[in-house]
This record gives sequence, C-alpha cells and structure tokens, in this order.
Amino acid sequence: MDQISLKPLADRSRAEYDAILKLAYPPDGNVVREPIKEIAAWPEGRRVILRAAIKRKLAELGVGDKTTIEATIGKIPRVYTAPSEPVEPPNEEETSAYAKAAEAAPEPYRSFALLPLKLGTRAAEVLGLERAAVERAVETGVLRFTRKGGKRRDLPARAVTAHLVALLAAPAASGKPWKIAGEILCAGRPNSQYRALWSNIRRIGATLGLTVRPHLLRHAFATRLMRKGTPGEVIQKALGHASYRTTQRYIHADVSDVEKYI
Repeated sequence: MDQISLKPLADRSRAEYDAILKLAYPPDGNVVREPIKEIAAWPEGRRVILRAAIKRKLAELGVGDKTTIEATIGKIPRVYTAPSEPVEPPNEEETSAYAKAAEAAPEPYRSFALLPLKLGTRAAEVLGLERAAVERAVETGVLRFTRKGGKRRDLPARAVTAHLVALLAAPAASGKPWKIAGEILCAGRPNSQYRALWSNIRRIGATLGLTVRPHLLRHAFATRLMRKGTPGEVIQKALGHASYRTTQRYIHADVSDVEKYI
C-alpha cells in the first residue's frame, strides 16, 4: 500500500482536528462511520479542515493508503466558489498607526496586539508561549517557542521584554496562574483563544478603519525588515520558513520601495 507519511502536528492543530471530527462523526469522531448530513451546509473552508483531519486520522490508524483516504474524503461534499479578493497587509503608514493605537490599549491586550508585529510570530506561536520560556526570555533575551509543525525555535526578544513582563504579570482568564499564554485571553480551547486574539487585533484596527488580523501583522513584520535592508535569508530565518519562496510572499514592496533604487 502507498502509505501516507506523518509529520509532527502542533497542539493547536491537533485540538482543531479532534474537535471537527467529533462534529462530523459524533459522538467520538470515528471516521469509519458515515459523516452527518449537515456537513453539506458547512462553509467550504471548514470542510477543507475536515478533509485534512480525516487524512491524518486514517494515517494514524494505519489505514492511510491513498485509495482508502480518497474514498473516505470523497464522502465530504465540495462546493467551489469564486476566489475572494485577497486582503492586503497594512502599508507602512497604516502599520505605524496600528502600532500607536495598540500601545494605547490596556495590558495584556497591548502585548498580544504587538507581539505578532514585533516578532513576526504566528498567532498560535504567541498563544502557545510557555510560562517557563517567557520567564527565561526576560532573563536571557532569547525566546524559545514552538513553530508550525512542532519545531522548537529561538528568537531574540530583548526588544519585547516589556511585553513579556506584562504577560507574566497577567492572570489567566480563570484567575489562576497561566501555563500557556493563550489562557490569559480565554479559558477555552485553542480555537477560542485564537478568536479572542483575533478580535483584540481586529478591534484595534477597526478604530483606524483598517482590516487587520494576526497573520497580516506577520506580513507587516517581514516587509518592515525588507525596508531596513535586511538580507532575505535573515527574514526567512526570522519567519521560520523552510523555503525562501514562501518568505517572498510575505514581503510587499510598493512604489516608494522601487523609487529608492531608480
């Protein structure tokens, strides 16, 4: 059989997969049964996640050959829609305005709103920060966190020490000391913590008439490094990309950037 190889899965993705499988295959997410008929009314984006979860589950059960997977995934209806217009990341003027507005927010919302912009981290990487790692970063200036795919990586963090201190001082939403930073925003599952972070960032952007979400701040971070003359390989390292081709999608040069070299 042509088996599917498995890569490490981040905790947030694992929780998301388990949750969607239980919704599609109640009560325990067993993909051997027929999925509920209601999934036909799900948004296509949600069904995309379901298909990925099914593929992962079958591979983990040891029946991950392509024929079995295609047959099971084929039971999930597909709806094709015209692609929506991409949302452009904020330009430099908008990014500066967002940063200024975020600085005016109370803690810990200020720090959650600014860390993706100042470190270029993904939302899951900020929410998944371990307390011990944050304490160590305050002392050493090096922040260790879990990248996409479960990889452990380090980033220089002296420029965000004040934000890390603010997170350490904040209690979890439950009122108890937190172990994972996302617990500060929400006591629920990782999906709920992401929605809380997204809402916080969106609310700050909305005060300026901007559409801002966590991943767009990662794009703004990369673009700012480019404007400082940072080598592409360094930007790639900061973002944690395996390929520079991926990094290029995060760098958004405009007319003013071109003008510097003409």
